Amino acid sequence: MTKQTDTPTHPLNAISGQFKSSDAESDRDNDRQPPEIVTTSPSLSLLKLSSPALLIDQALQIVWQNHAACKVLWHIDDPPPAPSQAHSIFDLLFKKGHFEQTDHWREWLLFFLVQAIQLTSVQEVERRIEDLPDNQRRTVQSALGGLGKVVDSPHFTGNAYDALQDGHGAVFNVVVTRFESNALMVFESRPADGAGLSVMTAADAGRRAELAQRFSQAAKSEISVLSAELNDAVTLRTEMLDEEFGHLFLRVWEISAETIEAFGGVVSQSSGTGILGYFLPGDDTENRPLGAIQCALELKRKMSELGREWKIRKGWLHDIELNMGIHTGVEYMAAVPTMLGDHLLALGETLDVAKHLSQIVSGGQIWTTKALIHRVPDKELKSLRFGIFRSDSHRQVFIAKCFSRIRDLATVGSSAPRQDGEMGACAVAQVFDRQGHG
Repeated sequence: MTKQTDTPTHPLNAISGQFKSSDAESDRDNDRQPPEIVTTSPSLSLLKLSSPALLIDQALQIVWQNHAACKVLWHIDDPPPAPSQAHSIFDLLFKKGHFEQTDHWREWLLFFLVQAIQLTSVQEVERRIEDLPDNQRRTVQSALGGLGKVVDSPHFTGNAYDALQDGHGAVFNVVVTRFESNALMVFESRPADGAGLSVMTAADAGRRAELAQRFSQAAKSEISVLSAELNDAVTLRTEMLDEEFGHLFLRVWEISAETIEAFGGVVSQSSGTGILGYFLPGDDTENRPLGAIQCALELKRKMSELGREWKIRKGWLHDIELNMGIHTGVEYMAAVPTMLGDHLLALGETLDVAKHLSQIVSGGQIWTTKALIHRVPDKELKSLRFGIFRSDSHRQVFIAKCFSRIRDLATVGSSAPRQDGEMGACAVAQVFDRQGHG
């Protein structure tokens, strides 16, 4: 009797088989070719991939991943000899090394949730997370809120983000290919120059749908507000044709909206030449005050690039800058339905202080409140450069990690309104980039 053995088919072999021509087809191809031309069947050689790559199945298991994925994506310094052992995507997402070292952890969670939903369904994902620890299950459920509706949309592209980044300055372009019940993901690294922070529309829509659902009735929430005003807007409008100025501000708005959404914020409608960004925590893993500061620094960099472009185009000396104010607090939030979709509305002191700061400072400065600085974790606070300038005998001295009342700011000109009352007593500091002042 012949002994039969049932050896399981490796997932990579199952995929590569879809690319190989049969022997009969190869023979027919060879018959049609001249004798001197030798044809070969196409084959898939994923094992030679140097970029991080992994394969996920319908059970939400990572059934295969290479050593590069273990080390680069999940920060496993000493990968096991056989990295093909199946892991739940949640095992690795919530793994201490990845969870704590990835600043943009929520983007990773959303990305893998979208891929899982594409392979199964929202209901199946919800069933799979029932056995997770309570805190992990609540985090995933929060991220799933509203995301299912976006995935079911006929306009959905199938990706959550066109790029992912971690806490080490690495940014990845992710290529996803689906093979029936499996999804192959290859993470190609790209320079961490800020271009990789662009968030795709599907993820933005998911975030907005989640917030609209959460605030269908007015409710209190923690919020960080970033208010940005175009610096010296009156001069720019006066010197430019109306059509040209409109084109300029449209570019400012597009860049600002893209950057705010890339850092997990939501763009709010605003009047005139001002822009508002709301940063709300989706769960306990997010630090929205820090995200608002990082967003402001990135906006400053991008406005500098836009300014250089317009100096060449116009031959002038004007800079394109945004004066920014950031504050955090707890406010009533509500989603107001409009013809253009749900509009997130916030009222209260948090919004007023942020807008006030952006209106009284100049030169593209970034100012934030002492209350917000206190919300930034000590580990991250070490990387931030903030403080104030004090006048001393016809010169200004920078004092790091120090604050000033709004009414005492040296940057407030004589034409600015008096800073009396509680607003004037608010303690604030200027935030700088890490290379120098401003």
